[in-house]
Amino acid sequence: DSYSNPTACYLAVPMMSSSRGSGIYVNRYEYMTLDLGNRVSDRWSAVVTGSVMDCYVFATDRISDVLYGYSALTGFAGQPAEWTYGMLICRYDPELTEKWSVDIDPFEDGRNLGVYDMIAKMESYDLPWSGILAEAYNFVSSKGLRDLRELCDYVHSLGKKFLVYVPLGGVNPSMPGYSASYLLQQVQPDGRTSADFLATVGASSVGKENMPRRYLDLTNPDATKWFFEYYLEFLLSDVGVDGCKIDFCEQIPENLPF
Repeated sequence: DSYSNPTACYLAVPMMSSSRGSGIYVNRYEYMTLDLGNRVSDRWSAVVTGSVMDCYVFATDRISDVLYGYSALTGFAGQPAEWTYGMLICRYDPELTEKWSVDIDPFEDGRNLGVYDMIAKMESYDLPWSGILAEAYNFVSSKGLRDLRELCDYVHSLGKKFLVYVPLGGVNPSMPGYSASYLLQQVQPDGRTSADFLATVGASSVGKENMPRRYLDLTNPDATKWFFEYYLEFLLSDVGVDGCKIDFCEQIPENLPF
């Protein structure tokens, strides 16, 4: 399940393996229903909506062969940096300066701790951690960027890594090089063309029904180039973050006009 869309799923790769070692990879992106031993205990079934079935079966009794076969088919992943195997702390702190009493125990009421306090608690408990993954969506402002840089520099001074969330659909027109032509367009009921998509699917779970969102048209080479060269490169080079997490992908409308 996903945070803001009860009908969506975070599982992006329908790759399954059994306790006997065999595996199945369904090479489709459409809506899919899986039954893994529910109706019949020794059977799996997969139904893809609106598309032909395209799947690969790895007939082997060793899970290592399943993983190798899947990787040989789709591509072998590179070796991640050593620090990525460590403990990354995720902390929601929209202002990046939120501080509470150091007497608060993060393991009892961790939601009320800002990034700085969580770092202090990790250090005071002498717990191992390699970086911070900060949920800070409001950094595109002079104050927000200043606070983001200060926090990033502070985390680096401790010898740790700093990563930040980037909301999908949160395109900010104040970013350098932005153009309205980079946005995906759709025809509204009144016949006019607009870049506003209403996040209605599952949005009630976060209390933001009919909230308009704008999405980059990733079929537009100029839009993709801007996102990587200005948006992400700005965070990596100018701010100094070590990586980004793209968030709220489940809010993408199902019928985008690609």
